[in-house]
Amino acid sequence: MTLICPGNGDPEYSIVMHNWDYDLTAMQAGPEAERWMLERMILYGLDGRRIPLELLRKHWAYLQGRTTIPPERLHFLNLFL
Repeated sequence: MTLICPGNGDPEYSIVMHNWDYDLTAMQAGPEAERWMLERMILYGLDGRRIPLELLRKHWAYLQGRTTIPPERLHFLNLFL
């Protein structure tokens, strides 16, 4: 985290997030990578992208079993299925 103080003295924070729980070079394309991408999109934001509904439907049972995803987000996503 970097603290930046502009001329008026009010601090602003510039936060850079690094995920340490995966290795992108070792991750193979397939169901595991798709589930990982969906979970990250749900937890950390979409960055202007849309969640592919076909992938959401395909992995819905897996996502419902994840305790890391807040129940209210799962309920909201369920409205689209």
